[in-house]
Amino acid sequence: MNVPVLIRHNCGYEFLDTIRNIMRRVHSCPECFPNGFKITNAQAKDRLALKWGNEYVYVTEWAGGYNPITIRHTTCGYEWTVQSPTRWLSTGNQCPECQIEADKLPLEEVQRRIAEWGNNEYTIISEFIRTKTPIIIQHSCGDTKEVRINALNNYGGCNKCYGNMSIGEKRINDILEISGIEFKREVRIPQSNGLRFDFAIYGDNKTIIKYIEFDGQQHYDSTKFGNENDLIKRQINDYRKNAYCIHNKIPLLRIPYWNLNIITIEMLLEEESFSNIDGIDLIAIDQATTSGISIWQDKELIDYFSKTLTSEGDARINELQQFIEGLILTYYPKKIVFEEVLDVDEQSFKSKQTFELLCYYQAMLIETFIKYSIPYNKITASAWKKTLGVQGKYRKEQKSSCKDIINSMFTVNSEDVCDAIGIGYHALYGTKNRRMKEEDMQWK
Repeated sequence: MNVPVLIRHNCGYEFLDTIRNIMRRVHSCPECFPNGFKITNAQAKDRLALKWGNEYVYVTEWAGGYNPITIRHTTCGYEWTVQSPTRWLSTGNQCPECQIEADKLPLEEVQRRIAEWGNNEYTIISEFIRTKTPIIIQHSCGDTKEVRINALNNYGGCNKCYGNMSIGEKRINDILEISGIEFKREVRIPQSNGLRFDFAIYGDNKTIIKYIEFDGQQHYDSTKFGNENDLIKRQINDYRKNAYCIHNKIPLLRIPYWNLNIITIEMLLEEESFSNIDGIDLIAIDQATTSGISIWQDKELIDYFSKTLTSEGDARINELQQFIEGLILTYYPKKIVFEEVLDVDEQSFKSKQTFELLCYYQAMLIETFIKYSIPYNKITASAWKKTLGVQGKYRKEQKSSCKDIINSMFTVNSEDVCDAIGIGYHALYGTKNRRMKEEDMQWK
């Protein structure tokens, strides 16, 4: 996606750029947009109103997403300058003057939060001003540390007693030690692109029989722990751990931070975990205006359906991406296959815009699969149609032939779903000289 390719715009002008830049609107057609995608002051105000309504207004003129601009909070009248309005809009930060008032808490509430977080092991020994201002707390061993009330779950326990463990990890560690169970902390998985589990429990033959993860608040909330992108990265890493355990049939127990005070040995050894989820062997995708999906397990078709995209332009790509990510998080596929768009003759599409949009789809699919570390294959239309025995010279004739073949075994109304079934079948059975056999396609 970072390799320059020849791009043709709707106007007919051709230029070199990367698929990533085109998808993200970093660059544009040099002929139509010589100054790039620069929004006007009026457009910037419209975007601000779309997010905040009338609560905030720009006082100074918009000079670009990464140039300083002054903002007024209409509720209280306070004005301040942000260095990057684009970042300010994306992070959701609000009026700093109002936030100061919101950060003030009664001392009793502060003490209650410290006690709950630290299991009654800490005492406040400095003045509390606001939730964002650090205070000093002292552990029962005498060791002290600085913390902020609005980010307690960012901190581990006592540096002297806990080392680099969080309070939740320390509690799990102590319970496992007392029980005499053989375990290890901070277990890294070889050749897994950095996967690491909080705890691994070992069986009699020294093999790992279970993983345990303690998920702090940062696994669920972005407001106090970086931004939305940081949260997405953490959740993708969590998904990869889930998928690893599912595909390798190793139980995984996840303990959320709100269960901190009820962790027991029975909870740590309970059977319920991700081990009872079976990852799907294969998902086949035919991306089009209506995306066809076929689901395969043990070389048998177990489900198929379609997703109609209703939005336009960039929003359509985002809609498809959300749908694909939903599939991934639902089925934990071991592999995904889809049709290679560039193998299809551009002239067979109704318009250049449709062909270009499908190219953007494909780039988005690849980027999504890489993000989730899912193996994928691109299958050429000629290959899967040959395997299926599709007849016809033109695209419309081939669509009809494919539908007839699939409907001889199943009742499928969508042509795109028929294509997805054909793509999946080829991925599992396709060879150089092999055609589809009806006994291969029994409904499970």
